[in-house]
Amino acid sequence: MIEYSHSIDSIKNRIKQFEINQYNKFNFDKRCQKWNEYIQAIEQNLSVIQQNLRTNYHGLLEIDTNLSNTINDFNQRQQELIQLVNEGKQLIEENLLVDHNTFGKLEQRWQTIIKTVLNKQQEVRDIIKLWLSYQNYLENYYRLLKTKYDFEQEKLHSPTIIIINQLKQGSYSNTTHNEELKHLLEKIHEINRRLITHSDIKTQTILEKEWNDLQRSANEIDINIKQKSDILTTVGISSLVIAFDFLILST
Repeated sequence: MIEYSHSIDSIKNRIKQFEINQYNKFNFDKRCQKWNEYIQAIEQNLSVIQQNLRTNYHGLLEIDTNLSNTINDFNQRQQELIQLVNEGKQLIEENLLVDHNTFGKLEQRWQTIIKTVLNKQQEVRDIIKLWLSYQNYLENYYRLLKTKYDFEQEKLHSPTIIIINQLKQGSYSNTTHNEELKHLLEKIHEINRRLITHSDIKTQTILEKEWNDLQRSANEIDINIKQKSDILTTVGISSLVIAFDFLILST
């Protein structure tokens, strides 16, 4: 009778353990499914981002914020996922998990997706830095160009004999033609072309116009300075002739 009772208790315990294992496995499968759906949502979000990656500066800022939110949300959930992975490995050791392949893919998917998100955010931030660099070069170019132009205006407004002689001899050096401005112009053109490859059609048009406007501004300044130089040269020569004639008549 004692042996019979012991057998009954043993069977009950085994049934109870079996039910616990089945519950754990069922719960594990449900949690795996939830994580697969979560990772799939991140993958879909990345796909949408990739389709809209060719945008403008403000669009890139929105994408960066989107990716930061994704990373922060993932980091908050990561401990739960690590626990799930550890439970899965334990179930495999206890031969309670038949579908090893699906579980293995889950672990691989979350490692791959977070790496992909981080790489995509770095790519986006590199383009944002390019935009900021472009704006900085533009501001520096226009500021320096204005400074040089104002300096030229002052020189040509009250020219010295040396400047007039240089203008007559064609050796006058326009300060708007210097290596610093040339270097800035080259960098602006280089970054402008690179940004065009990362932009949507509307932004490409704006960038093209911006480059053309910059060239036109520089050319207009050159033309303006040349016209004033030509006038100054003519006036300067006439003044010298009149002064020479006056000296002859005075002797």
